[in-house]
Amino acid sequence: MIYRAVNFVLVLRCFGRAADGKAVSVKLDGVNFRPEYRDGGYLVFVDILEGTHEVELRGAVYQSRTISVSVDKRKPVKIIVNLTPLKQINSVPQITIKLAQDTVKKGESEAKLYYTGKMYDLPCEFIADKDESAEKCVICDISDGIAQFESPLTKTHRRGAVFALCTD
Repeated sequence: MIYRAVNFVLVLRCFGRAADGKAVSVKLDGVNFRPEYRDGGYLVFVDILEGTHEVELRGAVYQSRTISVSVDKRKPVKIIVNLTPLKQINSVPQITIKLAQDTVKKGESEAKLYYTGKMYDLPCEFIADKDESAEKCVICDISDGIAQFESPLTKTHRRGAVFALCTD
């Protein structure tokens, strides 16, 4: 049996929805590369040498994007990549997501959220709150209104704090 090591996964998103990974060509360190594609916008990179690599994403419908990825064979990573369409999209989903509990404290990994509309495809990156309380966070799942964060929050947030889709 042949075993292959998954080194990193790029989760492609466009305005909170899964981006079409088949519509993206990939260069790894300047050389054309074909990662494994999985439904939901996942590009899986296997058997990559340890070290820092440049990954360039190009496509007919998305703006080009280059990211740097550090590979450690003992620690696979998942990176959310927000792609921007070449054409202006007028139908960006408008979803309001707010904290629905009195407070969620620094170090907590879940929170009760209230949202209207169809939820974005998860996982997805958000900016929680604003001003000095702002922080980026990744919501991995929401079930019965309880959101699971990829990692514990680094700041305390109060009821009504807005979680805005991160589009950069």
